[in-house]
Amino acid sequence: MLNDWIALAAVAGSTSVGLAGILATIYGSKRQADAVLAQIAGEGERERQAAQHDEDHRRNRQATYHLFLTAAAQLRALPPLRSETEDDRRAAEEKRWEFLHLLNGVELFGTEAVRGAALSVRAAIERKSRAGKVEVFESPPGYVGEEGRESIQAIFDLLRDAEVRELMDELIAAMRADVAPGPSTGAMATRPGSTDRPR
Repeated sequence: MLNDWIALAAVAGSTSVGLAGILATIYGSKRQADAVLAQIAGEGERERQAAQHDEDHRRNRQATYHLFLTAAAQLRALPPLRSETEDDRRAAEEKRWEFLHLLNGVELFGTEAVRGAALSVRAAIERKSRAGKVEVFESPPGYVGEEGRESIQAIFDLLRDAEVRELMDELIAAMRADVAPGPSTGAMATRPGSTDRPR
């Protein structure tokens, strides 16, 4: 009978050692699984933050593009500066500098395609203004003397120039490709005077 108790104790001891080993293995596996899940969650959070960062940049570009197009449309809509008052010249000068400021923003924040198209617009305006001996980009902001008046009129005229308009259309297409919803939505507005229509 003593031998039975010894055998029973040996079986119980080996079972408890085996059970303890199994429990230790399970606990270790759970800790490893928790660590892997935490790592996956961390990677998912980083990916979410990166996606949010990209979306914030896209929205900033979208706002910059929209403001730029609005400034260009407002410049084109102003009447020729023939018999304007000083207040009219100041308002026109503000529109000119807003346009130039936003063109800089488009170049700075735009994608490579947008930046290239914006630089083409700038180069055409500079080339044509130099040919007309008017410095569109050089007159200081707020300057409304005769030279400033000529540069304001020059930018109005240049925005109506066929080559500049064509380059502006290319810039608009590049901006639209960057930030517009899918082509099937038809939600993009067209610029005033454009023959483009929403797709």
